[in-house]
Amino acid sequence: MSISLTGRFASSSERNEILVKFLKNKVKLPEYKDLKKDLQLLVRVGRNKNMKLEVRLIELKELSFKVVHGEHE
Repeated sequence: MSISLTGRFASSSERNEILVKFLKNKVKLPEYKDLKKDLQLLVRVGRNKNMKLEVRLIELKELSFKVVHGEHE
């Protein structure tokens, strides 16, 4: 949302920073206790300058969609 509100181009490092900030808040919440390790891994991916967290999240979304709907590769 914050990227679309600015109306300007955001580099992958800026996108990673925004996503890391969002995910770090979720790690601390008790309702995400079961996902804590996975969220921490995503935070580490977002902090890596060579990785694009947004792309990784899209891949995970597509994978979960395939699992839920029983599609095979």
